[in-house]
Amino acid sequence: MATKILANEFVAMLGFAPLIDTLTAKTVGIVSVFLISFARFSSVGIIQGTVQSFSQEQGTKVASFGLKILLVATVASVLSATIVSLFL
Repeated sequence: MATKILANEFVAMLGFAPLIDTLTAKTVGIVSVFLISFARFSSVGIIQGTVQSFSQEQGTKVASFGLKILLVATVASVLSATIVSLFL
C-alpha cells in the first residue's frame, strides 16, 4: 500500500502480481480495489494544480492541506475495499 501511495498503482500492481496465485479471490478483489483508487501523492498534486489554474489563492489553500486530502482519500479507498469485501 505504501508503494501505491508513494509511486502509483502500476508499480504497486507489478509488486502485487506475483502474490495473486497465493491469495484467495476475495483478497485479490479487495486489494485490487484499494490499489486502483486515487489515494496517492500525484493525485493530490493534480488536484492542487487544477484548483490553482482557476484561482492562485485557492490553489495555495489546497496545497496547505494536501496531507489531509491524502488521508481522506486513503480512508475512502479503505472504505471502498471494505464495501467490496461484503459482496465477494
